[in-house]
Amino acid sequence: MMKTATVTWISYNNCGTFLQAYALQHIVEKLKCCNVILDDQSKLLVQYRPKRNLVGIAKAIKNKLQLFLMRDYLHRVNSSYSRFRELYLKLENPETIADDIDIYICGSDQIWNPSLRFNSYYYLDFTEKTKIAYAPSIGSDVVTEEWMANALPLIKRFAHLSVREEQGAAILSRLTGTEVPSVSDPTLLLPRADWEKLCADETCIKSKNYVFCYMLTPNKAYLNIVHDYCRAKGLDLVMMGIHLKYRKCAAEVLWGGPSEFLTAIRNATTVITDSFHATVFSIIFGKNFYTFQRFSENDKSSQNSRLLNLFQKLNIRGRFVKDNNWDVIEELDYPDIYERLDREKDFSINYLQTALTK
Repeated sequence: MMKTATVTWISYNNCGTFLQAYALQHIVEKLKCCNVILDDQSKLLVQYRPKRNLVGIAKAIKNKLQLFLMRDYLHRVNSSYSRFRELYLKLENPETIADDIDIYICGSDQIWNPSLRFNSYYYLDFTEKTKIAYAPSIGSDVVTEEWMANALPLIKRFAHLSVREEQGAAILSRLTGTEVPSVSDPTLLLPRADWEKLCADETCIKSKNYVFCYMLTPNKAYLNIVHDYCRAKGLDLVMMGIHLKYRKCAAEVLWGGPSEFLTAIRNATTVITDSFHATVFSIIFGKNFYTFQRFSENDKSSQNSRLLNLFQKLNIRGRFVKDNNWDVIEELDYPDIYERLDREKDFSINYLQTALTK
């Protein structure tokens, strides 16, 4: 049986990051290949370049203080992530991995984002074995000269190259001179039934009819809109505990990991988020949802393209919002959405299967 190893982010706590890593491992195994995920703890760099000025220093101090104040909550969160790793992920240390790996796979998520510090590890610079890129995200409509100089020589070494967004595919097609396909995020390749198996038995959510709000960025204006929506619909507000200030924002705050995240979405009446993967799982579980625009349209490091691309492929209109004018938004047509999603799945799985067998 073919032995494969996946390189992706897996050493810091983020629900989407863990779930996409699980999904790619699961689908590769369904395609009759062994797979391990390389634990990137020793390879991970500080991703965003810190600002070396008074504002940057003050922000760093504030972040340290917040982590201290959140220590009890973070213990709960870390325990949930550790449990998920032990139960569902097959990990190996990249420093000691056996030499019998046949194929290395660049996993999904934004490991190729040019806004982050360049790290050649996520471009498989350490091996001469066959390399596959499955849906890594550039996450931007533009790339820098610095990124091209560092990344392009390594990208050209891949036997099979794909990315997640159409915009990234167009960029790499132009730079490499070959047609680079856009394939689906790994989380979209698995059916709902597979995700049901990963849901937590208990989440401590007492509310029966609630809005689940998963906000990566604590945007005050957006939070006000969420509160107005809950009052208008007569729904409780449940928030995922990502920031300390969320303790006072909701009827209930959920401190947990990927399994609790899945359960909260599955059982929600409505999901409101600014997250790509919370949007994805809202679609998988057939939920009414609204996704806030987390980045301004003029932001050079905007990651809006990944959501715009997803909505375009699935013909979802009006759900990418930045105000509260939601009454005029048309209902979600899930039969049509799932028909389109099935076509995207078939294309993506066929790409991966071909890459693994050629």
